[in-house]
Amino acid sequence: MKKVLCGLVAILALGTLNVRAQNAAAAPAGDSQQGASFIPSIGTRVTHYWLTDHSRNDNNTYLGSIDQFDARQINFPTKLYADWRLCRYANCELTWDQIKAAAQSEHGAGDSDGTVIMQGPILTLDARYPNSTRLTPHAGVGVALWNGHFDHAPWHEYGFSSETDWEAAGEPGDSPNGKYRHIYVDNALGFVATIGADYAICRNWSVDIYGRYIDINPDYDYRVNVGGSTALERKGSFPMSNFAAGLGVKYSF
Repeated sequence: MKKVLCGLVAILALGTLNVRAQNAAAAPAGDSQQGASFIPSIGTRVTHYWLTDHSRNDNNTYLGSIDQFDARQINFPTKLYADWRLCRYANCELTWDQIKAAAQSEHGAGDSDGTVIMQGPILTLDARYPNSTRLTPHAGVGVALWNGHFDHAPWHEYGFSSETDWEAAGEPGDSPNGKYRHIYVDNALGFVATIGADYAICRNWSVDIYGRYIDINPDYDYRVNVGGSTALERKGSFPMSNFAAGLGVKYSF
C-alpha cells in the first residue's frame, strides 16, 4: 500500500507540473498556495484510536468468553497519505491505516484468544475552507476498504483450555490431540467521516490536525477442527467501529 501511495503521488506530481506552469503567469500577484488548485501533497501521521464498543458483560459476549477488546496502538508516524487538491474548496485523500484489538476474557481467566487486525486504504472527499490565516479547516466523508484477519494465540488455536495449560504442556507448536480452533475475519467496507485542519508552516510544509470516525463491523466465522473434520460453531460480527485522533506533517508540491 505504501508503494501504491508513493506511485500515485509521483503521477499526480508529474501531471500537475504543466497545469501549474500554465497557470503561473495568469495567477494574481500575491496569490497564496493555500487557495490554489491542482496541488498534490504527501504526508504521514500518527493516530490514536478508541473502539466504540470494547467491553461487555458475561451474558452478552462477543464470542464465547471474549468480553473485551483491548486496542493496541502504533505510536509512530507511519500512516502515509496522499491528497489531490481538486479545486479551491475540495480535495480527495488516499491514506492507509490499521487497527488491532486483542480479544480478551476480562471477567474470566484474563487470557487473550488472539488479535483482530483490520487494515487497508481509506479514500475520502474533503471540503476545505481557505481563508486569510494559516489555518485551513476541512471535513470529509469516504470509505475504508479493509482486510480482516485474526492472529490466533497459540493456546487457543491448538485447543488448550487456557494459556496456563499450554505453558504447563511446554508451549507446544502444534495441537497435541488434533484439535484446532480458528476464527476467520472477513474483509469489510466501512463508512468514514473526518474533520481537521492544516496549519501552514511555510509555502510547502504544513502540520495536519486530524479527527476521524469509521463505522466498520466485519463478519467472522468460528470453526473447530477435530481429527480433520471441521464444524462451523458460530457466525457473527466484531464491532470494530472507532474514533481516531491524529497529528501529522505534509508536503505540498
